[in-house]
Amino acid sequence: MLGELESQVLDVVWRMKSATVREVKEHLRHRRHIAYTTVMTTMDRLHEKGFLVRTKRGKGYVYAPRVSRQEVGKSVMKKWLRNMLRAFGEPTMSCLVEAIREVDSRRLDELARLIEEERRRQQEG
Repeated sequence: MLGELESQVLDVVWRMKSATVREVKEHLRHRRHIAYTTVMTTMDRLHEKGFLVRTKRGKGYVYAPRVSRQEVGKSVMKKWLRNMLRAFGEPTMSCLVEAIREVDSRRLDELARLIEEERRRQQEG
């Protein structure tokens, strides 16, 4: 999972496509008082975790996303959902179906199709 600051830094880099530590700090200063070294450490951690790539430029680095917002969202949701299913099983599934129905009931058909595809894959494998 990503911490609050990591999420904010990633959000800035996704919006800018690429950024230096100084540029990210400048964007974040509107939300919070933050030290340059804190942003630098956070961006370095995101690089080590595989979320950002970096290229040397002068004495510093330019960072760019290694993964898309969608990939991160899917990964976080999958991890959270897996934990909820292990802990609460049936209530989690019921809430998922309820939430889909509330947002767009047509997506229930899409969910049913995805379930059938997965069942066929399991039978073939």
